[in-house]
Amino acid sequence: MDGARPGRIAGVLALGCLLGACRSEADLAEESRREFQRELRAVVVADGIDQREAKRLADEYFGRHIGACGAVETPIDRGAYWEAPARFGYAAVPIDPLRIDKASGLVSWPGGPTVTAAELQGPPEPRD
Repeated sequence: MDGARPGRIAGVLALGCLLGACRSEADLAEESRREFQRELRAVVVADGIDQREAKRLADEYFGRHIGACGAVETPIDRGAYWEAPARFGYAAVPIDPLRIDKASGLVSWPGGPTVTAAELQGPPEPRD
């Protein structure tokens, strides 16, 4: 950067952002949402649910049936099923874990419905 002035560099960077070189948080969030949906649609029950697929299903179940605030942790192998610990709210209060059956892809939680992987891969049901 021989002879380059800081003001000129800042101007070039700002111009790059205006021309689309920088991406907004909304763009990044939308891209992340699309990638998550691609991964969710790629879940194949016929070959058994692996840990990554169990996490995707549990995340989608949480968002649809438990709430928008909270998180699902990495599923734990319990033999025939995955157990996904979960936390709810800003305080991240532990709640009952989600259960993802390895053979059938059924996802359940004591406080909500039992649903299939196919149901979670489709569009959400309208809420009342």
